[in-house]
Amino acid sequence: MSESPPLPDTPVTPASAAVEVLPARSDGATKPVTATGGGGGTTWGSLRPLLLRLHFYAGVVIGPFLLVAAVTGLAYTATPQIESIVYEHELKVTPRGAAEPLSEQVAAAERAVPDGTLLSVTKGAGPTDSTRVTFAKDGLAEGYTLTAFVDPYDHEVLGTLETFGQWLPARAWLDDLHRNLHLGEFGRN
Repeated sequence: MSESPPLPDTPVTPASAAVEVLPARSDGATKPVTATGGGGGTTWGSLRPLLLRLHFYAGVVIGPFLLVAAVTGLAYTATPQIESIVYEHELKVTPRGAAEPLSEQVAAAERAVPDGTLLSVTKGAGPTDSTRVTFAKDGLAEGYTLTAFVDPYDHEVLGTLETFGQWLPARAWLDDLHRNLHLGEFGRN
């Protein structure tokens, strides 16, 4: 007896491949499924769920820290705008003629902060900026100074603020929030 030729709708496959013919679809066609050997797929197949689970947990643990750093960093970048709004009374003045001499402005600041030691005087950059007179004073946190803001036109003291270098309190507070969440050394670790 001779072999009959394959039917036209039956796929021809190599003899080494195992073939399973699925039941006919609604359109009458069949689809062969081949199982490949090789052994390499079983290692990846067993490691993939483990790696996906580790990736998930790493994201759950690290994600909140990245989110807090991003949000506080974003807030920190807005500090110049925040300071100009919050401390407008201390930072801005209305120009009225010629500015008083710096010596009179410093004397007015020294009257406002009698127990402080004069450290520096920073004249306003423009005609609408106040003069900053910075003092060292006992009882302040390390690195902080007391700054008196003086109207250069009538040497009125507009206010005093605890500053960290040239940073006003809002920037110092946001910097501490971004660095350690106001948790001190515990927050830095």
